[in-house]
Parts: sequence; C-alpha cells; structure tokens
Amino acid sequence: MRTFLEKLLNFFKRLLYSFNKLSIAKKILYVLVFIWISLGLFSQYPEVEDSYSLRFIHFFTGGAKKEIADLMPKKDTVTTLDLIWKGLTEVPTEIYAFANLKILVLEINALKDLPEDINRLEKLEELYLMRNKIELLPTSLFQIQNLKRLNVSYNQLKKVPKELINAKNLKELILLKNNLEKIPEGLSDLSKLQVLDVSENSLEKLPDSLIKLKKLRILAAENNQLSTFPTLDSLSIEEIRLSNNQLTNIPAEIGFYKNLKTLHLSGNQLTSLPKEIGLLVNLENLSIAENQIVSLPEEIKNLKKLTYIYLRSNKLSETERDKLEKWFPNMSFRW
Repeated sequence: MRTFLEKLLNFFKRLLYSFNKLSIAKKILYVLVFIWISLGLFSQYPEVEDSYSLRFIHFFTGGAKKEIADLMPKKDTVTTLDLIWKGLTEVPTEIYAFANLKILVLEINALKDLPEDINRLEKLEELYLMRNKIELLPTSLFQIQNLKRLNVSYNQLKKVPKELINAKNLKELILLKNNLEKIPEGLSDLSKLQVLDVSENSLEKLPDSLIKLKKLRILAAENNQLSTFPTLDSLSIEEIRLSNNQLTNIPAEIGFYKNLKTLHLSGNQLTSLPKEIGLLVNLENLSIAENQIVSLPEEIKNLKKLTYIYLRSNKLSETERDKLEKWFPNMSFRW
C-alpha cells in the first residue's frame, strides 16, 4: 500500500490541479466556504456541514468513480483499491468488477453501513473502514474466508455480530473507538487471531474464551471499564495494554506470561503488583503510572531486559524510589 505521505502528496497535487482550473470568483467562493467549514461555523447545522464537506472532498479528489474508472482497463490485475477520503456515503457497486481485489481501503468517508453482498469480494484479505459512521457490520462480511485484517476503528458500532467467528483466517481485528459494550464469547473460534484492539469502548468485561486464542500476541483494551484482568494464553501473548480501566489487582498468574514484552496498566486503581511480576524475564516496557501504588516487589529487580518504567503519579516513598534507582541504575525515572 502507498504510504500516508504519498497519499497526502497525491491529494494535494489533485487539489492544486483542480483549483487552478477554477475562475477567480469560484476560487474565492471555495476558499470562503472551506474556511467556514474549518472554523465549525456550520456546526449547528450538521446536515449542511456534511453536505458541503462531501462536495469539497468530491471536487478536490475527483471522487471515487473517477478513481475506479481509471483502474477499469486493468481490472483483472488490480489487487488494491484505495478510496480514502472520497466523500462516500455508500460503497460503490463498481468495486465488484475487481475480481482479484485483496486490499480495500474505505477510510475517512461517511459510510453508515456496508452492502449485504460484500462477500462477493471473495479474495479480499484486508478491509480498512476507519473513521466512518458504521453502526452495524453485515453478517455476510464474515463469510469472506480469505479475510485476514479488519479495521473498523472510529465508527459507531454498538455490537459485533456473533457471525464474526466464521472469519476463520482473521489475524488482526481492530475495533478501537466504538460504542461496544460486549465482545462475543465465540471469539475463541478465531484460532489464527494475533492482534485484538478493543480500546476506547464501554466494555466492562472481556470474554473468558480469550485464553483459547493460542496465537494472540497483542491485546489492547485501554480506556474501557474493565475491573478484571483477562486470562490469556501464557505462551503467545507479547503485549498487554489495559491502561485507564478500573483494575484493582493483577493476578499472580501473570508470572506465566514468559514472552510478555509490554505491559501497560496506567490509570487504574492498583495499590500493588504481585511478586510474580519478577518472572516476566522478557519484559521491556512497564507502564503503571497514575495508580495508588505504595511499593513494588523486590522481585522486579530480576527484569534484566526492562528498559522503561513509567511510574508517575503513584504513592511511592523516597525509600522505594531509592530502591528502584539502585536496582535500575541506567534507567531515567519520572516520579
């Protein structure tokens, strides 16, 4: 895929090309309306704001239909279709002409849903839907057996269909910043899942079945309402991000996570860490800031690979701080 910088550069090239073809009067009009939108002066009239924003996007980028039309002569060889920031309110039916499509980018549009026949894209492997207005995913999406990466961040999802478990080859599932209150228990059927990000939702609990995900390397569930530390496969997990929840304790079982490299627990209600934290011999990054921690177990000095500890805003005494500085003389602390 093209890098973000390349996308941005191409966008501005198209913008300048289109803008230069306008008359002076139209240039002034477009600039004035653009400033009006940028300042949020249409904010009291969201329908008007959305309408003008979409017109601008469509005009300056040439729109999705032009992008698709340009690719039609070589449709059988197209494997990536990038329709980022095209002002789309629905998925163009023309995409089905690309029978060998593997990567579809629909990021930063105004989509509220996906078509029920999205499963016609049988060879699709990666689908990026970030920053739309999607409230529900069609069950047919999970009939695409080749789907490996699904990113639906910054949408308005209220639930995840239980049919998600049919996407047997899914490796990455990113549901960051939605309105989710629950994750399906059947998640354990996704035996190939390696990355799960459900941060910034309204989750009070994670499925117990997560322990069955034998290939899960990264779990991110920051900024939720979790009060219980999840039980995970001890051999696969490398990164756990649970900052800004309501955790009050970390179970001793955390000592089994021998391959854990990153552990983020800042912004919870912790008063201590279990001595078993000293068994995490591969831990490199530990974030426990903004808790109520009074002391740390002496076993923490066994973490020889630890290069970063974020401890700010706890209740560590001067004696405890001196101990840490002695145990980790090459580390810079922020208290």
